[in-house]
Amino acid sequence: MTSTFVPFPARTGPQPFPPRDAAAHPLPDLAPQAELALPPPWTAPARPAVPVVASAVPILGAVGLWLVTGSVLSLWLAALGPLIAIATMADAARGARAGRRRAESEAADARARIDAALSARHDDERQRLWARHPDVAGFAERDGEVWRAVPGRSGGLVVGIGDVPSEVRVTGGGDDPGALALRRRAAILTGAPVVVAAADGVAVVGSPVLAAAVVRGLVLQLCLALPPGELRLVG
Repeated sequence: MTSTFVPFPARTGPQPFPPRDAAAHPLPDLAPQAELALPPPWTAPARPAVPVVASAVPILGAVGLWLVTGSVLSLWLAALGPLIAIATMADAARGARAGRRRAESEAADARARIDAALSARHDDERQRLWARHPDVAGFAERDGEVWRAVPGRSGGLVVGIGDVPSEVRVTGGGDDPGALALRRRAAILTGAPVVVAAADGVAVVGSPVLAAAVVRGLVLQLCLALPPGELRLVG
């Protein structure tokens, strides 16, 4: 079975059909919205230097007291120097661990917000694409779309539902596995109309009964999208 879709030359005389007015029912803009930005990954702070001066002060003070008082017990104050150094390093490590836990918690909250926003934007993008490229069922649900002039619709033929590149973008997050998964999910829109150019031709392969039914469905879709003045069926 062979079906050929041939564009019909535009008529110059009076038109028997009303002009298709796209401005009467404007479509939402399909331009991408602002990017969804994840917070940057946590980076460990630089390791603090050993507090040499702070450690040396108790030692010098202990030696000074020993020289003045002559008491050997005053030399025990010198032990405060190493203790201060150890405490300073331990406090810096504790602060780094607390900062990491706080950053991880904030990143998880941000990923949850971005995930919800991504789902909403994908739903909106999917609805807009189906509004721009309805199939036969879509035309049946919204008869106002029949023969309506829509930028980008003319010549397009919906041949199925599948995954298509998405206009939504998620940035940031570094190499975090959750951020990588979000960026990958943002790049693909599922459940979208798969559109091909009718002028390039469509080959339907299958049993005669099923193939004929598919061809009739594609022809009907073109008949609903294009008025008789722009479409001619041959064969």
